[in-house]
Amino acid sequence: MKTKRLILPYLMTMLLCGCQSGPETTGRDLYTGEPSPAAVLDPADEGPLTISEAPTPTPEDIPTPTEEAGPAVKDPLTLLKDCAARGTALPDKLILPNGVELNDELLGNALLSSGNTARLKEVMLKAAKGEPVTLAYLGGSITAGSNASPMESLCWASLTTDWWRGTFPEAEIEYINAGIGATDSYVGVHRLKRDILDHDPDVVVVEFSVNDTTPLNTDTYESILRALLESSSSPAVVPLLLCSADHTFAYDHQPLATLYDLPVIAYYNLFDSGIISWEQAGDTDNVHPKNEGHALIAGLMCSFYGSVLDDLASEAEENGIEKVTKEVSEESASYELPEKYSLCSYTDAAFIFSDSPEAEPFIADGFVPSDKDTSVLKESGWTTKNAGSFSFEIEARTIGLAFEACDDPSGKDLVNYDVYVDGELYTDFDNSMDSRGNSQLRYVSVLSDDEASLHKVSLVPSADNKGKEFTILAWAVGR
Repeated sequence: MKTKRLILPYLMTMLLCGCQSGPETTGRDLYTGEPSPAAVLDPADEGPLTISEAPTPTPEDIPTPTEEAGPAVKDPLTLLKDCAARGTALPDKLILPNGVELNDELLGNALLSSGNTARLKEVMLKAAKGEPVTLAYLGGSITAGSNASPMESLCWASLTTDWWRGTFPEAEIEYINAGIGATDSYVGVHRLKRDILDHDPDVVVVEFSVNDTTPLNTDTYESILRALLESSSSPAVVPLLLCSADHTFAYDHQPLATLYDLPVIAYYNLFDSGIISWEQAGDTDNVHPKNEGHALIAGLMCSFYGSVLDDLASEAEENGIEKVTKEVSEESASYELPEKYSLCSYTDAAFIFSDSPEAEPFIADGFVPSDKDTSVLKESGWTTKNAGSFSFEIEARTIGLAFEACDDPSGKDLVNYDVYVDGELYTDFDNSMDSRGNSQLRYVSVLSDDEASLHKVSLVPSADNKGKEFTILAWAVGR
């Protein structure tokens, strides 16, 4: 309306004043932008001035606006091949030790077996389509990132995850690092559900070859592999066999990985074969890898993943993506667990903390809930300042106790306890540090049976006990 009020008086003024029109007045067409007459003033030679309006455009005269075409949607095979091409590159932050190349000799000595890769290929097909993927890492201090600097970004687990994110940029990659220093597979199997399985992982790397040291660990390690493989999310399981400068339990873990037809990433074998020296990759503590060692471990993992992805892309190009996807799914679904090598007593094991529902009937005489923030397990256990006692009944197949050790070298503050099961003395222990000087977590295995049954457990100070302070991190129970 404002436009009409401005134009009309202007035209009336021209008419009344007998003004002559100038050159033809034009504007810009709303749709084409071309000059077009807005109003043509056509004065006659003699007589009043008349107005003739420009013709109104019809719908046919108005061009249809066009939208720019978006990027073409790639077919699944092209997406997979693009991912495979990216998977040949190592993460930028991954810097190998001087003089070390991931050549055929090195990779051949590290990859002792590729195993059944069907589950892993399923995850890669999922990631190539841009679907979310969860990667989990279970192990000790090397998995947690000890001696990598900065630990969070240059530990081998983080570097390996960088490969997944760089190779599958459209997928949301969740990273779960469940490494806890100075813990073995006994501790690992009891936190498996809370730290790993409850997150429905797609890929789980298991690393305990440095911290496992006893025959019991054969059972606990196999229990981890078996529990993972039969869990609801059906993750791909990748055993990673590491070493310190003078120790590895990999010789016991490797047959178990082979039994379950799993990949065997044998970092330790690079040192056994003389391809790598400890000085090139290991730190001066003779236990942990330095940055170059973490990078080498990640390089082995990424090279293995890259070879599996490359094979998958080649199979899909040759036989068709739909056929290969179906075959991979069928092979994954047909996987069968082998006969157990050990008893696998711990496939249904977990820690019980002071706030766990199972702990409600526990009788803790002289104990109070401990501070979860000071616990390596990040949960509340029980603590006493006067050598308290403990008792409860529980249906279980295995029973153990995780506790904090005393870091007093004189030993005068050590607490000595006896553990009774169904009225019989099963074991006794003190809370001294282990041979590696670890004080944050020690454990004692109390009971291991073939089947679960109801047991009454009592923890009481020994007759010769003189210590007072003692902290229970958790009770370890398998069913």
